[in-house]
Amino acid sequence: MFYDGHPKEEPGALVCRLSPSFIRFGNFQIHGARGETDLLRQLVDYTIRTDFPHLGSPGKQTYLCWFQEVCDRTRTLVIHWMRTGFVHGVMNTDNMSILGLTLDYGPYGWLEGYDPVWTPNTTDARTRRYCFQNQGQIALWNLAQLANAVYPLISDDLPLKQILTDFSTRFQQDWLHLYHRRISEERLPRDVITKNMNRQNPWFVLRNYLAQMAIDKAHAHEFSMIHDLLDVMKNPYENQPGKELFAAKRPEWARHRPGCSMLSCSS
Repeated sequence: MFYDGHPKEEPGALVCRLSPSFIRFGNFQIHGARGETDLLRQLVDYTIRTDFPHLGSPGKQTYLCWFQEVCDRTRTLVIHWMRTGFVHGVMNTDNMSILGLTLDYGPYGWLEGYDPVWTPNTTDARTRRYCFQNQGQIALWNLAQLANAVYPLISDDLPLKQILTDFSTRFQQDWLHLYHRRISEERLPRDVITKNMNRQNPWFVLRNYLAQMAIDKAHAHEFSMIHDLLDVMKNPYENQPGKELFAAKRPEWARHRPGCSMLSCSS
């Protein structure tokens, strides 16, 4: 699991990832880096016609509208990641969907306690580039790389820079300014506020240690926990009596156990 020179055979499974598109930021970067402007234009035009047809025919203004929408979708995606304590441990440009979707499988996890510098990736443990508190800034950095890649089609950096600046400003406003204003305007009783908040926060989260427990049982040919987890996660926002085990905090034995705290890219 940790590249220690002692490989071990394990049961495996095929996972089929479904998505309207698997085009990522990196697909545009490679053509930009090679100076393949014609191929870059073909790819951007195809992407717009296929996945963003509401923007109209490809052209300079449409490219800017497209980039704006990609930024908006990415911002919304990362905000929803962070509101549930999710951390993407390999948040590079090759793992960022042009549609603002989560489609990459790799080291990821959810905060057990509030630790802004926690990363689920063993290979990120030294620099913590993709830690929880950096998710928004890394998203912005990735978008900047996309802007650099498509610049040859626009030949004007000012609107691209403005869109990126707006991304950062708006990202902070979903968090700080709007939250402060919303709280200051609140007139509801505390118990009603709590009830409303609980509707917007998941009761059950697929924590890594739960998945590892199911895997351990499966190794012993006991698959009931896999089915239980699948059933519980169908309604993560509802309290399900008798399923309290799946809502419990991570036990201390799982804090540093492989598979329960951090993962490598091949785990």
